[in-house]
Amino acid sequence: MAYNMGIGKIADQNVTFKRKFRWVFRVDGIGGNASAFIPDHFVKTTKRPSVDMQEVTVHHLHGYMPMPGKPTFGDAEVVYYDIVDSDNSMLSLYNWIGGVYDFLSPSSSPINPRMAVRATGPGGYTATAKLVMLDGCGNGLEQFTMYLCWPKSVDFGDLGYDQNDQCDITVSMKYQFMNRTNLAGAQPVFNGC
Repeated sequence: MAYNMGIGKIADQNVTFKRKFRWVFRVDGIGGNASAFIPDHFVKTTKRPSVDMQEVTVHHLHGYMPMPGKPTFGDAEVVYYDIVDSDNSMLSLYNWIGGVYDFLSPSSSPINPRMAVRATGPGGYTATAKLVMLDGCGNGLEQFTMYLCWPKSVDFGDLGYDQNDQCDITVSMKYQFMNRTNLAGAQPVFNGC
């Protein structure tokens, strides 16, 4: 059987490629406060979520059958530009990290920092993260929502007299579960911006 070797559906005028540079990532609801968020315009890089299905093996007589088990979600790693501005825009990021492990305490008590007490509600350490993939006009194509996120690790980055780059903060976030939402619909309309 011969295959059609043309470009096929890829050249269709109704096909929109998701591009690696068209997205926004935002963390909302920090510390149980619905209005507390980390600004999305200071995000430098991230990746879409990953899910690994654990394998369960069912044994019976002389055979076995592998089955899918519980999902394990990969960490969401986000790199932020490390900035200082008059609005103190990155304070919410520091407060979120401090909600898990309070390295913001005064230096009078460096030996006994406060650690998180509760996951949700006022003073909680979790938040909701959303990654939205965009088309060329800024319309959403898909959204990944990661629930009960918390900063698992923070890397304030390396420094060097021989470097010209801006400073970054890399935050690895753990989350309990996530979902994906199709924002384009079954038949998206592409009529330009």
